[in-house]
Amino acid sequence: MRRWRFELQRVLDVRRIREEERRQQLARAQAEWTVVARRLDGVRAERHKAVEAAVSGAFDVSWRIVGWSQRARLFSRMRALEDELAERERDRDEVREQLVQAARERQVLERLAERRRAAFLLEEGRREQALLDDMVAARLGRREASRWGLPGR
Repeated sequence: MRRWRFELQRVLDVRRIREEERRQQLARAQAEWTVVARRLDGVRAERHKAVEAAVSGAFDVSWRIVGWSQRARLFSRMRALEDELAERERDRDEVREQLVQAARERQVLERLAERRRAAFLLEEGRREQALLDDMVAARLGRREASRWGLPGR
């Protein structure tokens, strides 16, 4: 029996490597998004505490000005982090789409390999059956020849 070999195996291997690279890129993009989201949550919590302190604090104009300045700074930082988080989310979505595309490309080649392997096995089965049929026919031919006293092959 011949050995089956997929002609595009190297291409399939490259597609698998590319898909794994995209998977790693997605993991990095997700990690970056998570870091920014946690920083944003921290700034939001800090701003919330500053607002609570301003509401519950004594009425001192100088402290109110300092508190307002702190809350304005926190608000500005929060907006910057929200923008960065949105950018990280776009990056993550783009990498996810690249991963999906790489997986599709790999799957197309894998299905092609499966179809070609099935066709190969079917053809090999036919060849083996033809060989067996020839062997049986030859054996029967020799048996019949000896039965009638004719020289066998």
